[in-house]
Amino acid sequence: MKYWILIFLSLTSFSWLAGCESEPTQNAKDSEAPLPPKVHLYNPAISDDEREPYALVETDGIHIEWDANDENDIAKYKIYRSTQSDEGYQLIATLPKDELFYEDTDVRLETKYYYRVTAVDESKNESNMSQIISYTLLHKASLMAPPNRSVVRTASPVFKWLEVNNAQSYVVRVFVNTEEQETPWRETWKSHEIFPFDALQLSYNEDNRATEPLEDGKEYRWRVDASSGRTVGSKSNWYHFSIDL
Repeated sequence: MKYWILIFLSLTSFSWLAGCESEPTQNAKDSEAPLPPKVHLYNPAISDDEREPYALVETDGIHIEWDANDENDIAKYKIYRSTQSDEGYQLIATLPKDELFYEDTDVRLETKYYYRVTAVDESKNESNMSQIISYTLLHKASLMAPPNRSVVRTASPVFKWLEVNNAQSYVVRVFVNTEEQETPWRETWKSHEIFPFDALQLSYNEDNRATEPLEDGKEYRWRVDASSGRTVGSKSNWYHFSIDL
């Protein structure tokens, strides 16, 4: 009987010691912070990248994005913001791991904002900060013609808007209502750049860049994007019009 008791105690002691030896290894693994998220930055090699930071349309706001971390235990992302590139970053949002973008609407116009993102794992280890994303919002262009909810009697309407302070160029964008659930609006025209010393107006497809003509009976919407470089800009509100020839 004593023999079996000694064997039991020996096995119990061995299991306890093995557990003690493995615990530091487990703790060491849990203490390892994730890598910083890879944020989407302005890329001068890409002429029109919607993945880079951009201005929102229907409100004054800034959109930023990042890639999902490769680690399989990511729990959330934290977004920090500052008006200085090298200091003063404050936490402004915490997002679940499946949300890979943030839209900041608590902003002032003509103020340069800097953003950095961190990843937090399920053990609450937080990564170092990501690279810096920056963006400056300009005032939105005030659209003049065609008026909102108007009926246009020509297939070549003239688009007019007012000058935006500090804007160096403008682009007119027109979309057609497809009445499709997955893609309700399709772009038909993205104009060439118009500069402040030009007349702030342009007729549809004046630059031969439209992918299709405006058609009778269809609904369209248009806006003007103002910019002063790829990380300084704004997008006007949408104006809608229909064609009745």
